[in-house]
Amino acid sequence: MSANPTHLAAIDGDATLQVQEDKLNFGQNGFTAEATSYAKAAGGKPPNQFNHTNNVTFTEVDIGADVRPIHLKVVEGTGAANLADDQDEAFDSEVYIEGAVKRVVGYHEK
Repeated sequence: MSANPTHLAAIDGDATLQVQEDKLNFGQNGFTAEATSYAKAAGGKPPNQFNHTNNVTFTEVDIGADVRPIHLKVVEGTGAANLADDQDEAFDSEVYIEGAVKRVVGYHEK
């Protein structure tokens, strides 16, 4: 577990995969942090104010470290995500994409 500070945020799960990726990258830049977890949550009440809410945890990077962009990829099935050697997995979880539950892998380029 990282000793670096974390920040929590809610993302609208009715948005497209690309819009959610953009919002995660915006959050990373705002917090000088990397997304380290992303998962669906119960919606309807703050902080889960959207009908389909995804909760993200951003973990601050060390001073002087670069914030690497996060990329999202929908993965079918239950096996390994099969990321390339130059990709670091940040999370592998079920989230809402356009209101439907999908398995999504988030990764950073090394």
